[in-house]
Amino acid sequence: MNPSIALEIRGLTISLRGGSALVRDLNLQIRQGEALGLAGESGSGKSLTALAVMGLLDQDRFEVVGDMLWTNPPMTEAISLRGVSPKMLRSLRGRELAMIFQEPLSALNPVMRCGDQLEECFALYYPVWSSDQRKKGMEKALREVHLEDTERILHAYPHELSGGQRQRLMIAMALSGNPFLLIADEPTTALDTEVQASLMALLGQLRRDRGLTLLFISHDLPLMSTLVDRWALMHKGDLLETGPVHALANAKEYPRMAALLASRPNPDDLPFRSATDDSHGLLKVRDLSWTLPNGRTVVQNISFDLESGDSLGIVGASGSGKSSLARMIAGLILPSKGQVSLNGQPLWGQGRFIGGLETRLAIQMVFQDPYSSLNPVHSVEQMLCLALQRKFPLYSAKESRGLAYEWINKVGLDPTKVAHRRPASFSGGQRQRLVLARALCLHPQVLLCDESVAALDGTVQAQILELLIQLQLDLQFGMIFITHDLAVAGSLCHRLMVMSEGQTLEIAATQEVLQRPQHAYTQRLIQSIPRVQIPQAS
Repeated sequence: MNPSIALEIRGLTISLRGGSALVRDLNLQIRQGEALGLAGESGSGKSLTALAVMGLLDQDRFEVVGDMLWTNPPMTEAISLRGVSPKMLRSLRGRELAMIFQEPLSALNPVMRCGDQLEECFALYYPVWSSDQRKKGMEKALREVHLEDTERILHAYPHELSGGQRQRLMIAMALSGNPFLLIADEPTTALDTEVQASLMALLGQLRRDRGLTLLFISHDLPLMSTLVDRWALMHKGDLLETGPVHALANAKEYPRMAALLASRPNPDDLPFRSATDDSHGLLKVRDLSWTLPNGRTVVQNISFDLESGDSLGIVGASGSGKSSLARMIAGLILPSKGQVSLNGQPLWGQGRFIGGLETRLAIQMVFQDPYSSLNPVHSVEQMLCLALQRKFPLYSAKESRGLAYEWINKVGLDPTKVAHRRPASFSGGQRQRLVLARALCLHPQVLLCDESVAALDGTVQAQILELLIQLQLDLQFGMIFITHDLAVAGSLCHRLMVMSEGQTLEIAATQEVLQRPQHAYTQRLIQSIPRVQIPQAS
């Protein structure tokens, strides 16, 4: 093996035991100090490849063939990651090989404070450090990933942080051991564009300062182009194309990558949606606020109206109160002040949610972390049929099953292949599509989408957005779409609301906000939208 090669994957094939191959004969090399971007549709085998390198695949479920050779900078000879003992592999994780996982809520321990989990890493990697040294190291690590409120973060439990804050905590934990190779599996999915840009700059700085080798897994090709030197494209378990980043948009030489790139909304040429004429009043939010027991105000005096067939996009930094606002509307968090009304009927009264089952079904929410919102013991068919039976109690089992299969197909999955599988056997993007199917099959009046297409690649994302637009035209439901992706919000939503620190900075028609932003923060968000950056070939 060439000593300049940090990681070489040879003939990697990953199969379900007794089933089909999910990754087939993968050959890939990453040079020392290089950043390789691994792209592809949801379910193409990107995360499976990363887990195989880390030795984290369940041996009872997966069969792995092939080899992965690792050489860190001080070494001259490669070691086989498949040939080392489990004890040796554990010693490599964190110090030499580290990974940032796609779904931080399911990767963090829900009953441990975030500070205790981060301190475990420092105690493992720096056993001679005193508690004061570990505390200073932890605070520095959090500030490095732009978590400035370190005292609150260290004392919080994972569920008390926003999705983006949890993701940044995971990045701090992964970097705490100063690894040589960092595998980042969709590390920016829940982050707003401004923090995304700063995080990519941070990863670039770490590469330069530490000589870090990076395997960056992402469906966001414009974002990836700002960091990586080369890219590799996977599709249904096969490696299709690899090339330098300066050839990213070369459709003649790399047609599949160019097609994937073209499927993303162009932030400079968005097809703005016009309001419908036959809409009627649906949802009213007035002076909605939520204050934590410690006195911290998360959401402050938010007011807006949502009509049938209307789409309101809510954008803002991680921790700005977007998800908390959606949870109050969905009846999951008791507001400290204010009121939400659906069709003129208040949803909150006497300190409790006063809407009945019909109201619960009329307001559906697609959560940011799909794995934690799915029952791990239910198959896809059971999950959808249980939901449908609540909405349509007179349907027979056969009718419910037929409707469930129809919705699985609508979100781009094959019912015959996925209906009897459980959530753990799907990729992150596939799980997000299943959660969308579960919410939409109930024909809701209001659909709350919390980063619901964040983990989807450009092609599938475009399909889901088109599906949402078509279904909204057919069913005339109102939609609140929470996202950090201004390009996606611009192509889907009629209006945009920009939030910061729990407050509304501006709310107006999408075209007005994106082309004539009034607030300086909105202007910064728009300027930081990732665009494909193609350097000149050297």
